[in-house]
Amino acid sequence: MIGDYLGLMDERDPLYNFLSNEALVGVLGVECCHPVFDVYRLDQNTTNWSVYHYAERHTAVHLVGKFYGNKWLDDGEPRSLDIRARLMYREFDNLCRVRAMGFDIAPHQVVRPLVCSEMINCVLLEDYIPGHNLDQYISEAIHCDRGEVLGDRLKETASFLADLHNRSQTQEPVDAASTLTRLDKIIDRLLVSQIITPDQHRRLKHLRDQWADSHILSQGQQVLIHSDVKPPHFIFNGEYGVTVVDFEHCRSGDRAEDIGQLVAELKHRFFQGTGDLWASEAHIELLYACYASYVPVVVDDFRAFTTRGRFYQGYFEARMGQNYHWLDTGYRRRLIEDAEACLNLQV
Repeated sequence: MIGDYLGLMDERDPLYNFLSNEALVGVLGVECCHPVFDVYRLDQNTTNWSVYHYAERHTAVHLVGKFYGNKWLDDGEPRSLDIRARLMYREFDNLCRVRAMGFDIAPHQVVRPLVCSEMINCVLLEDYIPGHNLDQYISEAIHCDRGEVLGDRLKETASFLADLHNRSQTQEPVDAASTLTRLDKIIDRLLVSQIITPDQHRRLKHLRDQWADSHILSQGQQVLIHSDVKPPHFIFNGEYGVTVVDFEHCRSGDRAEDIGQLVAELKHRFFQGTGDLWASEAHIELLYACYASYVPVVVDDFRAFTTRGRFYQGYFEARMGQNYHWLDTGYRRRLIEDAEACLNLQV
């Protein structure tokens, strides 16, 4: 996962001195009289490049810079520099917090944050972790018939998430009000953008109300969740085990949210790659089974957990239908149809 090569960093770039003095010398204690940085682009968002890999030639130090000044935010609207700076500091603090819980060594690691600066486009510098991310293993399973290897990676992912959730378990019930409010907004925006019909809008609102009335989403107990479990955020390397990045959204919530989102991601990636909405089912079943093996619960508890997971799968599929404007409209509508099926409590 080196990235697309862009060339050498210009020494007149303010980031050059920040990398040389603050990161290399100030944090890492690495002396280099004349650093030379090769620059690679890591992210795939072609409208707002925000993540870069910097490789220093003389010291073999590799760093990642994440620029919150460029980062595309969930609602797609521009945000002030002050808000972007707060998001940058929040991720730095979240990474430190989770690493302090014991996630600083293999096989379950969280990437190490080094230093950040709101003066240089709100950049957060982190260690660079070599290896392949989960998205690459999904692609190989789809196109190279390597489903068994993906299964192994999903087991490691489930193990990490269960470890994070188990270590942070509380006795406080999940507060589902904010999630239901966000679902309301998603459903309304889908109607405004004409991705769904008025009839579909009414059906989705009715399903949302059924979940609110059932109180099922409040049955879980709060844990610390990653809250952005997209496949590129899980990096695998034999030396490191699994290393997880992108903790800006980390918060207290329902453990079923992390699993439900990952299920939605698997559903989307396999459907997009194969044209078959059910191509991911075996991997989804494996993910749930592996996660359950790390979380000792009785059968009824696990049934309740998977029910909440189905809600979050539908929630995130609906959010994809709203946010993924670069995808074909027909494809987005098919995702929302599956989201509606997931949100149906009568199934």
